[in-house]
Amino acid sequence: MYFNCLKNQFFILVTSGDIIASFVSYICNHKFDAIDVPKRNFYISTICVNPESRRQGLANRLYNELEAKSEDAFIYTRTWNHNASHIHLLINNLMHESGNDRSLGTSSVYYATKMGDTKL
Repeated sequence: MYFNCLKNQFFILVTSGDIIASFVSYICNHKFDAIDVPKRNFYISTICVNPESRRQGLANRLYNELEAKSEDAFIYTRTWNHNASHIHLLINNLMHESGNDRSLGTSSVYYATKMGDTKL
């Protein structure tokens, strides 16, 4: 089922030979009820780095590549409040945390960055 959602999204891949070292998938102009975002946006739904490729800056590279593609779009994503390694990458752009919306004691933390002249 998750793959069915991903196959309708855009991707940026980082490869190493025949191996996908990391990827980010995103949706253009996506809306969540939990937060208010501008109409022109890129929602990052998934970011993955192969365990053998971690600690090489690939996640930062993917975020930078998406920012370069976004022009004036608003970029946002969410993660679990327990996902310390992902939060570490995103900490400077904390936008909103909604409490216990995933399960008891687990909330979504939304991160966003404003690109170009997009008004929040």
